[in-house]
Amino acid sequence: MHYFLDQNGEVDWEQLYRLAREHKPKLIWSGGTGYTRIFQWEKYARIADEIGAYFVADISHIGGLVAGGVHPSPVPFAHVRKGEEKR
Repeated sequence: MHYFLDQNGEVDWEQLYRLAREHKPKLIWSGGTGYTRIFQWEKYARIADEIGAYFVADISHIGGLVAGGVHPSPVPFAHVRKGEEKR
């Protein structure tokens, strides 16, 4: 199930929340090559927590920005981290 952006180019949080409640996925995946906004990791995690899903933050395209400290890290919020169990 895909989710989309709103008219301002942000993740459409209302749509994502509605889809998550309706379809109850086991995994919510975030990440994007061309997403020009700051990822709101906590919002993803809250939605995943509410429906009992795992939240994965794919930072393959922004890893350098995260490592350089100019984009927030998903580590405090993502459920899937190498070698760890869900919190």
